[in-house]
Amino acid sequence: MTPRRIAVAILFLAGAALIALGVRNWLRQREAVEVVDAFLTAIRDGDRNAAVDCMETGPGGSAIAGPDFPLWTPAPDVVCRVTDLEIDGDTARAKVRIERDGFVLEPTLHLVHKSSWKIARIDDLKVDPQWVEMHREAARRQGERTAGELQQALKSRDGVTVQRAPLPGREPR
Repeated sequence: MTPRRIAVAILFLAGAALIALGVRNWLRQREAVEVVDAFLTAIRDGDRNAAVDCMETGPGGSAIAGPDFPLWTPAPDVVCRVTDLEIDGDTARAKVRIERDGFVLEPTLHLVHKSSWKIARIDDLKVDPQWVEMHREAARRQGERTAGELQQALKSRDGVTVQRAPLPGREPR
């Protein structure tokens, strides 16, 4: 075998090895995304069992909410997508975006690979501040209505004085 043929053979084997490595990495990334997508679909469809199947369970089982938790109500109008995925050996981190009615959650899912990819932990699962403010305002309005009704009901009673205390940042009406 000539030196030229040896060089071509080495280059061919190196190229084949690089292609095989690339295909392997692509398959691992695809498998991780499929698990995240299956989990997000289970959440959207209200399918607790499918969601649990995507989770890594410890000795005590899964810590995922029970079947009566409101999370398991199907919500077909929820839009979920993976925005970023990083794989480092047998661990991965997926950032996802979950949207519904103009509200957004952007949790980070941490995956581990043993025999297959499973979600080990979810971080950054915070309520959208717009949702909190909307519900805070609705609770304030309901409190104002209740206070007004109570004041009306008690104002005609002898010996009863109703005095409304101001809420922080608000003047009494």
